[in-house]
Amino acid sequence: MKKNFSKPLFGALSALAMIAALAVVPATRAADQNIGTNVASIPVSSKLTEADVEAAITQSLVARKWVVRDKSDGEIVAHYERGKNVCTLTIRYDETKVDIFAVGSSRGGGLPMRWIENLKKDIDVYLGRVLLTK
Repeated sequence: MKKNFSKPLFGALSALAMIAALAVVPATRAADQNIGTNVASIPVSSKLTEADVEAAITQSLVARKWVVRDKSDGEIVAHYERGKNVCTLTIRYDETKVDIFAVGSSRGGGLPMRWIENLKKDIDVYLGRVLLTK
């Protein structure tokens, strides 16, 4: 019987990488924090304003039950946790694009990309709805 040690080892390495990343994060300013990997970029129509983009992002987060941890001009930090899957997103936006950065882990290893892809689709849908009213 062949034993597969790669999954436990990968999980342990992911946990160590997250701990190491957290250890080097200064607690001074939000701009200095490790916001993670850029996992998505969404172009925005020139007909929309930054307020329109913010509304679309907020509606998408609420619909998917993400908890907004921090909000400032052009940036929203949201968190979601379910079982062993954990993810914190830093969403930076303006009237031209939305960039999503992620830090987290999933029981399968890596980021919970299905959550992120679903949120990206929702943001696109809400942006489209706002655009239809313009």
